[in-house]
Amino acid sequence: MKHIVKLGFSPFLIIASDSIILIVMNMMLQKYGGNMGDIYISAITVAQSYFLLITGPLLGISSGTQPIFAYHFGSQNLKKIKEAFKIVISFAFLFCLIISMCYSNVFVAMFTNDVMTMPIADRAIKIFCLGILMMSIQYVLVDGITGLSNVKLSLFLSLNRKLMYLGCTCLLPAFLGVSNIFYAQPVADIYASIVTIICFIKIIPSYLKSHGVK
Repeated sequence: MKHIVKLGFSPFLIIASDSIILIVMNMMLQKYGGNMGDIYISAITVAQSYFLLITGPLLGISSGTQPIFAYHFGSQNLKKIKEAFKIVISFAFLFCLIISMCYSNVFVAMFTNDVMTMPIADRAIKIFCLGILMMSIQYVLVDGITGLSNVKLSLFLSLNRKLMYLGCTCLLPAFLGVSNIFYAQPVADIYASIVTIICFIKIIPSYLKSHGVK
């Protein structure tokens, strides 16, 4: 039971922090948006709904393949672990590449026909997707690390992205204007992906060796 809670704590904290970020973002939009505050909130709600079409299945791919990493980690099969990471990352990357090419304006039209909200929502979606290809790698690596039972590292990498996202959400509208708050998403995604890749390369090989996986 303790081990189950330990492994499940990371995704729980990630989802909980998402809710906090949404609340803070709405507060910033209302604070700095002035008379356009409600329009910005409506636009970003549409953009976040679109983004869920990407992150939902992406999370399913990355978390759904955790048992594969866990199985080969338990059997100390380094070759299969490497092969699994290559296949899952390739699949996740291809999925994000295809869905990010969809016409965002068509999706926006499904939610609203307001002439002021539509262009802002369309712009928000395009900005949100700037770092999506990098995020496909980050999702798989973080969940893969969890599958390898290195919960501390996966939790650090997940919270690292959330803290960057939260910081950008608070600072960007204050210094660059409310219209640039949307860049909090790609900045956090790209930054977190680079940190995750570096940590994975530097830490995981020695971690696997220390657990007899050679």
